[in-house]
Amino acid sequence: MKLIYVYTGDYRSYGTNKELWGGETIPVLVSDDFSGGNVTYDPDKEIWIEDPPYIPTEEDLKRDFESIKIFLLDEAVRITSDLRVELLLDMISDEDKERLTIWVAYSKAVKATVYGEEWPVKSEA
Repeated sequence: MKLIYVYTGDYRSYGTNKELWGGETIPVLVSDDFSGGNVTYDPDKEIWIEDPPYIPTEEDLKRDFESIKIFLLDEAVRITSDLRVELLLDMISDEDKERLTIWVAYSKAVKATVYGEEWPVKSEA
């Protein structure tokens, strides 16, 4: 067994120092293999209760969609930045020009994608 200190603000967070969270903790004995996770401590019953599964709200899904869109567009910018410089300097090969065109088309498709639609398929270029 080992002693941990559970934060009384949420009964989920814990540590090994009773001074954590300004001392707003309670001591709890747990098994040596305790790792926490999706559980909340019930101090009245002195048991850990498994948290219900997380079900994302529509707002969560929309926020995730926007985060993915930003990630995909950033990826396209990262991949094409050198190609754009080569194009501006008229140093780009025909093969790289085609690759740049494919990525720009992909970026435009990502920008046009609205919540609820499938993401465009990334080219192998």
